[in-house]
Amino acid sequence: MKKILIPIDFSFAAENAIRYVNEIFREQDVEVSLVYIRSEKKSLTDTELNGLYSELHTELLSKTRLVCDFFIEDGNLTDTVKKTIDTRSIDMVVVGTKGSLEDDIISNASQIVKEVTCPIIVVPENVQPGNIKKIAYANDFKDIKDSSVFKPLWSIARAFKAKVYVVHIHRGAELTDKEEDVIEYYLDNIDHEYVYISNENIEIALNDFILEKEVDLLVILPRNHGRNDLNAKGELLNNISNKTRVPVLALA
Repeated sequence: MKKILIPIDFSFAAENAIRYVNEIFREQDVEVSLVYIRSEKKSLTDTELNGLYSELHTELLSKTRLVCDFFIEDGNLTDTVKKTIDTRSIDMVVVGTKGSLEDDIISNASQIVKEVTCPIIVVPENVQPGNIKKIAYANDFKDIKDSSVFKPLWSIARAFKAKVYVVHIHRGAELTDKEEDVIEYYLDNIDHEYVYISNENIEIALNDFILEKEVDLLVILPRNHGRNDLNAKGELLNNISNKTRVPVLALA
């Protein structure tokens, strides 16, 4: 059974993350942990928070297929998420975001992505959970040390029979057949197409492609941590995770 962690603050964005998990894992057995992380700025009591959870269960959770538990932690958001991943053997984190910087979960979404050691999905508030027909994998054609990081991409693409666009945004550099062969190995038996875009601004190019092709999910492989660490700075990750118009799956 896959174990999924969703940090919640009882906002619509957090509720939408729950709906998204219910939809994309509808054919899988998943166990969901919902955590409210109380910082020094938040003064709600355990009784008040458990009351909010009871309302959430009545209005939303009871209408899903999900098996959930709820707990409260005090501390820093990112550190608490990292600790919970280890203590509860979490396989994936899902974070709801408004695409702005209004609260802890949203402002720290990109930081969580950069520091956690498991895949994470960032779900914008305005996304309607549904079928995933098109996936864009933003590829840099750099070395992939551990191919197992692609399992979440394989799983989602196969479950929804989605098409995967391998999008490489470059600044005029030529790509070799060898580089394509490496990616081809990882996408065996998945409907996919290679797309090469020449643009100096990667973020703009990706957003334009997502709009043009009506992409449902953007997949990125962060290079500043995890099993494929290449000592990258992660600027693209920071921009994309806070500004994306579609959910982002960050592999790890």
